[in-house]
Amino acid sequence: MKSKTKLLIIICVIISASIGLISILNYMSFRKNHMESFARSNAVACIGVANKIEYAVKYGKPLSNFYGIQDIFNDAFSLSHINETYLADEKGKLLYSKVKDGTIIELPEEFTGVLKDFAKDDSTKFSTFLVKEDQHVILPVKDSSGSIIGYFGVVYDMDAVSRNMAQSVKELLLSMVSSIILGIGIFILIYIFYISKNEINKRRLWASTIIVLILANLFYAITVYGVFQKGYIEMTANNAEILTERIKADIDSVLSKGVVYSRFSGMEEYLKGIYRDIDEIESISLAAEDEAILSESEYVASAALKKDAEGVGMRLNIKISREYISGRLSDTLLDLATILIVSIMISIEIVLFVITLLMGTKKENNIEVKDVEKDIEVKDLEKDEAGIVRGVAFVVFTLLYMTVAFVPIVMTKLYRPIFNLPYDIVISLPISAEMLFSVIAAAFCGVLIDRGGWKPAAIAGLITLVLGNLASGITNDAVFFILSRCLCGIGMGLVLTAIRVYGYSMAKEGQEEKYIASVNSGAVTGCSAAVVVGAMIADRAGFSRSFMLVALLGILTLGIVYIFARNNKIVRASSTAAVKASWKELIRCVDGKFISFILFMIFPAYILAMFLNYYFPVFANDAGLSTSNIGRAFMLNGLCVVYVGSLLSGFIHKRLGNIKGMVLGIIIAAVAMIVFAQYGNIMAAFTVIIVMGITDGFTVPAQYSYMMKHPLALRIGQGKTISLFSIVSNISKSVAPLIFGIAVLKGGFTGIALIGAITAVLAIAFAIIGITGKSTGSITSERGA
Repeated sequence: MKSKTKLLIIICVIISASIGLISILNYMSFRKNHMESFARSNAVACIGVANKIEYAVKYGKPLSNFYGIQDIFNDAFSLSHINETYLADEKGKLLYSKVKDGTIIELPEEFTGVLKDFAKDDSTKFSTFLVKEDQHVILPVKDSSGSIIGYFGVVYDMDAVSRNMAQSVKELLLSMVSSIILGIGIFILIYIFYISKNEINKRRLWASTIIVLILANLFYAITVYGVFQKGYIEMTANNAEILTERIKADIDSVLSKGVVYSRFSGMEEYLKGIYRDIDEIESISLAAEDEAILSESEYVASAALKKDAEGVGMRLNIKISREYISGRLSDTLLDLATILIVSIMISIEIVLFVITLLMGTKKENNIEVKDVEKDIEVKDLEKDEAGIVRGVAFVVFTLLYMTVAFVPIVMTKLYRPIFNLPYDIVISLPISAEMLFSVIAAAFCGVLIDRGGWKPAAIAGLITLVLGNLASGITNDAVFFILSRCLCGIGMGLVLTAIRVYGYSMAKEGQEEKYIASVNSGAVTGCSAAVVVGAMIADRAGFSRSFMLVALLGILTLGIVYIFARNNKIVRASSTAAVKASWKELIRCVDGKFISFILFMIFPAYILAMFLNYYFPVFANDAGLSTSNIGRAFMLNGLCVVYVGSLLSGFIHKRLGNIKGMVLGIIIAAVAMIVFAQYGNIMAAFTVIIVMGITDGFTVPAQYSYMMKHPLALRIGQGKTISLFSIVSNISKSVAPLIFGIAVLKGGFTGIALIGAITAVLAIAFAIIGITGKSTGSITSERGA
């Protein structure tokens, strides 16, 4: 098959995957909103049943010996869709249950998590959770003092939700298929009339792919907007029917006692109590039977009520919340825009990767590559493989950063006291443990790479990451979650060190910066895409399933690395000038400038980075931001790194050099932190994220370049230098969350301002030492220090 034909097929797959991904995410969001809305409606409908239990308990009926509980269960079954009911005590012990088909039930493990939710906030009116295809709705039962003494639960299967969504799902599927056909059709026309008749030009191919993606996504957005609007209105109408049943039953009960409508009191407050916790309902009201029914565009449901003893009839009107519908549609459009950006980022990486593969020649799997001495020969490296290096880095970093946006949030869900540590410190433990074990792994990784090349170390790390994410997905305990992140840390340490060596080892003489930049570009794009997609999936599918998905992605990444990446091994010449490198050489080459670089530049930089990786997800979650929006913040940071900071990198390097460039970036980020501490709101937080993205774009390359050109790198070799850089970075990452957590715990926003101020002072101190000090060591770099 010709290269151009293969390229056509691959681009068509990219277009299909782009539309398919946003369709799946939109479907998951649509289904989740339906499930939550349906659960709220059923919870509100069952409050009256739970109130009967509370009423009986307040008058002396014991919960453990509750006569007439089956009659109360029957009241619940009179509501639509209910299949099971049960009553448990305050400790979660099942007391009574009833199932329509007569089977005996046991409380699922997820019920324990509900008890923790109510223990944290006893004002919670209800809680829900999903077990396979059964939705559980739990309501607390309280005594006369307001203390929780038990839990009333109802269960319904998701068939009702699926039936309500059936028509909308068909229309969504039609929109997806139509958009894919349109996108592929446009690209085939471009291929027939242009690509097939000319040489492949990467920039034009990128431009063509991006234009097609934009057109296909715009068409999809236009077609699904009406589908979602109609679907959300139908969803509200179906839920309104559930509330109508509840209200009619309560009113019929009052009318049966001879009370007439004119004697009703407290009706307005009663109705408000029903719809107060249902976002999609704006109001519920009673109107005279002969009053004109307003248009269906304003009212979702309008039902005639039973006449009273005086022959007077009333009508129940339930009004839809346009604000709720608009909010859901805005979320949908935001998802479309986000995935479009991510699709463009991913397509650029994949197209570059594929073009390099298709246009290159077949190579042996193992090659020899030069080290720092120039008399080393480079074999079997006839072509520029920066595209492959960048593509491998992209898929690896996509895997590494899929869980970044929600690991701290998961820990808040699993939180329990550990060794009497403060809450903020416990929340930081998963990240700190992950970074600590990545330090340990990176320390050993250099030895593994020297013996067998980078690829075995990377494969071992990927396997460990798969196991760690699987463990993270199945655990419900805080301590085991921390241990699972330790396993991920080991994999991260191995993979990060190996991929950095891979990028350097593929470079010909004089092309090191280009290949290192390829690794960085693929890494940043992978991080940005992974965080936002991972967050969107977690927001819709839940954290456990997201970890499982990351594990599957790890297996795919393992296959890509094994098949496409070559196991390059850095070897040394046998010349007398070569120095046999060992870690003991570290001591001989470490000087004041190097120590100040670690203490005053690397450590503070990673402490600042914890604002995004540790503090922001928890802060934003407490402020009400969804996991998807938290992920978008990470994407925004990545876009600033790639498309703003990186563009400034060359200019700043030429004008200021590495030392002044690093110091400038750290000071600007530190000032942004101080400003955030002053205002302490979401807008200020996003400002910090943007500023840090821009400064990281030119600060991180400067740090890397400074490290690689230090005499130490020439003494112990570039391979061990990269391993050392990984160790230093990961130590900083492991300590940074604890320092940030302590600062926030002790001083709140003042602690954050203090971090910014101290970081700025340390950066200035490094500038003074770096500019005025002198490096020790007899070896100098031919490319300049």
